Amino acid sequence: RNTQMIPSATMWITHVVLAEAILRIPPKTRGDILECGCYKGASTASLSAVCDLVKRRLIVADSFCGLPDEEGGKIAVYSHLKQFGKYEKGMYSAGLEEVKSNIKKYGKIKACSFLPGFFSESLKSLNKNFALAFLDVDLESSIKDCIKYIWPRLFDGAYLYTDDSCDIEVVKVWFNDSWWKKEIGTPAPGYVGSGCGLPIDISHSGLGYAQKVTNINQIYNE
Repeated sequence: RNTQMIPSATMWITHVVLAEAILRIPPKTRGDILECGCYKGASTASLSAVCDLVKRRLIVADSFCGLPDEEGGKIAVYSHLKQFGKYEKGMYSAGLEEVKSNIKKYGKIKACSFLPGFFSESLKSLNKNFALAFLDVDLESSIKDCIKYIWPRLFDGAYLYTDDSCDIEVVKVWFNDSWWKKEIGTPAPGYVGSGCGLPIDISHSGLGYAQKVTNINQIYNE
């Protein structure tokens, strides 16, 4: 319903997989859920309903004015799909009030807190830890900003999902050891779903994930 009633950049099955991932988080694990990049709020409405069910806050970060500017625009290459496109400033724009209105109609607005602004600035204000994050940010620069400020605030064992798995340039960030060691202080974690996404649809999906694992024994025991 949400993807039918609200213009969406994600497939409905993606919402189902994310909902299941949130429901699988043990109740004893504290932490909120973070979404970066919400467009008009279709995925936010779905995630807010799940967060309300499990009594977790959904922090929604977005510029609410579309993609930031990248010099010359960004060519997105989807090798597996034999497609390419161009991202430009202002794409996927929706105002905060429009997003809130959609969530009020189709989700649970009381579960949401909003963090307006471009990620390079807005995410600096994060002061809590997260049990799961979902990013749909399209640009390499944006994914780097998100990782820089979010990864250190993920609990050990937490999953960070993105809907950018078909974009090879964005996926490369998850394997860039030198960047990770410089910015995060850890080796690159890799990424499950590189190039064609998780097998949740008959053709492809944009969904993939990285898992934060710093203590393998703790994760195994849980």
